[in-house]
Amino acid sequence: MQLNSSLSEQLQSELTHISHDLNEALRELDFAIRMSLENYYIQKYLIEIYDDTAQYYTEKELAGYINQLKLNHGMIESFALVDINGEELIYFNTSDPFAKYSADTVVTDHLAAIQQALDLKGVARVNASTYKLNDGVEGPEFLVVKTFTPEQSFTVPTFSYGQTLLTAVVRSKIRHYNEFQESVKSKLDPGAQLIIRPNITSYSLGNEEQIKDITLPDYELGFQLIHDLWSIKICLSQIHLNELYKPFQLLYAVIVLLVTAVTFLLLKWLIVKQIIKPVERLTKNVESVNHDGLVYIERSKSNDEVSILTNKYINLITDLDDLAKRDSLTGLPNRKKFNLDITRIMNNCTETDTKCAVIYFDIDNFKHVNDKYGHHVGDHLFVVFSERLVESFVDFEWENLTISELAFARLSGDEFAIIVGGLDDLDILTEFSHRILSLFEDGFEVDGTQFDIGVSVGISVYPDDAKSVTELVNNADSAMYACKNVAGRNHYQFYSKEMDREIKRQTQINEDLKDAIKFNEFYLTYMPVYDIEKGKIKGAEVLIRTSHEALLSYGPADFIPVAESSGLIKHIDYWVFENALQKLSVWIEELNFDGTLAINFSSWQLSNSDFVNVLSGLLTRYEIPAHMVEMEITETCFIPGDEQNIERLKALKELGVKVSLDDFGTGYTAFSQLINYPIDTLKIDRMFVNAIDSESTDKQLIEVIIEMAKIYDLNIIAEGVETVSQLDYVRSKGCQEVQGFLLSKPLKEDDFIAAWKRGSLPEYS
Repeated sequence: MQLNSSLSEQLQSELTHISHDLNEALRELDFAIRMSLENYYIQKYLIEIYDDTAQYYTEKELAGYINQLKLNHGMIESFALVDINGEELIYFNTSDPFAKYSADTVVTDHLAAIQQALDLKGVARVNASTYKLNDGVEGPEFLVVKTFTPEQSFTVPTFSYGQTLLTAVVRSKIRHYNEFQESVKSKLDPGAQLIIRPNITSYSLGNEEQIKDITLPDYELGFQLIHDLWSIKICLSQIHLNELYKPFQLLYAVIVLLVTAVTFLLLKWLIVKQIIKPVERLTKNVESVNHDGLVYIERSKSNDEVSILTNKYINLITDLDDLAKRDSLTGLPNRKKFNLDITRIMNNCTETDTKCAVIYFDIDNFKHVNDKYGHHVGDHLFVVFSERLVESFVDFEWENLTISELAFARLSGDEFAIIVGGLDDLDILTEFSHRILSLFEDGFEVDGTQFDIGVSVGISVYPDDAKSVTELVNNADSAMYACKNVAGRNHYQFYSKEMDREIKRQTQINEDLKDAIKFNEFYLTYMPVYDIEKGKIKGAEVLIRTSHEALLSYGPADFIPVAESSGLIKHIDYWVFENALQKLSVWIEELNFDGTLAINFSSWQLSNSDFVNVLSGLLTRYEIPAHMVEMEITETCFIPGDEQNIERLKALKELGVKVSLDDFGTGYTAFSQLINYPIDTLKIDRMFVNAIDSESTDKQLIEVIIEMAKIYDLNIIAEGVETVSQLDYVRSKGCQEVQGFLLSKPLKEDDFIAAWKRGSLPEYS
């Protein structure tokens, strides 16, 4: 036994040593590749890699750098640089200058995965490195595939669609492979077998190892080390082990027989006495009482083993039943208990000809709490909210309420529900909803911290709104989301057929938008911005339109809010950025265009950490001077005082683009706050411009806005100018840039180019 244990330890030690050497070889190779590609002179040529001269010097610098490397654990066999499509840019072989590059399936799969991620998202965090051990002619060799872009740090694995992506493909021999073989034979057994085989590919260097014992034909003792990239086996021959074991075989046999016999007798006696007989008695006790498919066991008052086991069994069943039906964080009933309760209550209502309802609500803006304060704070907030929710219902005059049951539940995440049974008067549902909303009148305070969150409540009644449990819950959920989308947070909404039709309309618009995105059924129009003092077009605002047949009856005012609520807006935003800047690049080159192109972006981009990087990449790709681009955000989408919003706009400004606040005057931005915002332009909302032709006092605000813009050195544009009197009024107040149907409707590209070439104001009356 001791001899076998000693040999096992030696085998495992040798496996660990070999695997450690392979790990060191791979890490050394990975470091050498990175240092090669981050070399200053190589980086300089990589930026212009598609230039033949740059390719030549890149290959020359790389070959020279790699030939100077002195690796302790490996020898670089070949180095290739390919583009995102797998096309060879550079290739050299350190031992065979006439060798040709041949793409491995690992390389093909690696590039395909990156392309798929970018095609789906536009910007994606990808597995930039792939590692593989292959069987080479002279032994195992490493294959390392690394994708990078010279436009950013080598360590950043996040790429955007359109960046110049390059992939290094490096093969390296294992220097100590023959030494491994000799070491195993000299230390363990001349007939020992060492096998190193490739395993799966890996995307990282930090991989776990597992050692297990194995047997092979003619080999008695063996172990296998399994690593993500390789499998190493060492086995000792049966002949060698027989020679070692021969003096101990008889002794082992006698000891094994004695121990087996004694152990068998002891185990049999203990199992019968301590397990089998008590369990038989307990089983009979359990089977003796059964009601409605549930087992009820009377607690035993004795103190013997069976009694203790019986009572613990009862405790276990009770605890498990409670755990299965309660939320572990808040202590409220969970979805399973909710489903049981709502089914039971609905059945009771059917029998008694009464009504029941589900009040479905979730916490608005809760993700912001988790993101800003951490999940531990969010969990604590849930606990406090659950306690206050239950406490808020304590002081109702229940004896005067015509309900039979009230049950709370936490369904998932930030979603909660209340079941109300035996309803006679639906007004009580309004009272209950107001009680929930009252918890969030000024946000929600926990331990001295005020959280900017609210609640949206949806209500569905059985049998008025639904005939089944699923329909009742779904309708309450729909009412809640309709409340959230229409009324905003801290409101409640009863389910109705009209609301259901609106939800279905929005759902259909959302599906049509998916098709439009998939089949590229969008196009751009351009709303000219005129400098009325100079009498020419200053630039244009980019507007998106769709050619999708089902969406033709809707305008952007209909489908953009749906896109924002469903998350499709990010795809639409990226499409507009890409196509607008591509057109601007063509105009600059072919028309000598020197105007400003204003591009709208959604509020979603303010929380998108990749927004500025994507825009920067597009400006670089299309070689567009940043000052010719103006990024517009609607004032109602901009939350004043939100530091994240301000920082995102500052990052935009640092790119050199201009930033404008669209529909100014319709949101909540105070004039005194303008000095803190990194904006260049205010666009006066058409509501104030339309007031010029009426007796409304709103038109007086135009003069105030223009004067404040002058104080803060901001450019000013009047939107929606449709009459001569409106044009004359804004001109008289010092606003010289306007856009509106009086001068031009949104134009298709050819019409806008023609208007630009004319270089003068159109005739108007």
